[in-house]
Order: sequence, then structure tokens, then C-alpha cells
Amino acid sequence: VSEELSAASCPQILDNVKASITEASRALHSAMEGEVYLDKVTIEVPHSWDEMDCRTPLSPACLSPSSRKTGDILIAGDHPVHGSFPWTQQSMGCGQPGEFVYLPYSFLAPTNSSQIGKMISNQ
Repeated sequence: VSEELSAASCPQILDNVKASITEASRALHSAMEGEVYLDKVTIEVPHSWDEMDCRTPLSPACLSPSSRKTGDILIAGDHPVHGSFPWTQQSMGCGQPGEFVYLPYSFLAPTNSSQIGKMISNQ
């Protein structure tokens, strides 16, 4: 989760991310005929956020120690070019993994979690 997002939004961000990742796992599981699913997911929040902001216990793995994120998905504000749609940073050639998937926070509406899950699994 990007530092640019408000710590006051932490509970809603976490709930929306959990719902979206659950739906992405379901979409992958279905598309891959039951062979693939997401098992363990760690959501990194900015080091300046705390358990009071998020209203949930945070393990050390959840607190990013610096501005450098290590995750595969970055949740941030709307992108200046792509707006509120997800996109993948892909610097390598075809068939190579991308660096990260960019998920705008405005895209993570709770009513869209099924649709979001499908889009995440496609990224």
C-alpha cells in the first residue's frame, strides 16, 4: 500500500484488498481447472501506519520498513496515465514476469470484488 494513501482509510483498504485477492484466487482456481490458487498473502502497509489506524493487529511483515516496497501488487492513487484501471509494469520481454501490478485504490470498490478478482488474475 502506497504511503500517499491516508492511514485513516486503512480498515477499508485492507477489507477491499482482502475481498479482491480472494476473488482473484477464485478466478485463478476456476481458470486453471482447480490447479492454482493464492494461499498466503501479506499486505504491506506504510511504516507510518499503526494498529490503531488499521484497527487490526499488524505483524512485522506487514510494515514496510522503507519507501521501497517488496510486494507484487502496489495499491496507490489513480495513475496520471492509466487513471483508475489496473496495469502491469512490464520491462522485460513477453513471457517474463512483470515487476508489479498497479492497483488504484479507487478501483477497489467493495461492490466490484468479483470483477476486480478477474482483472487481477488476468494481470
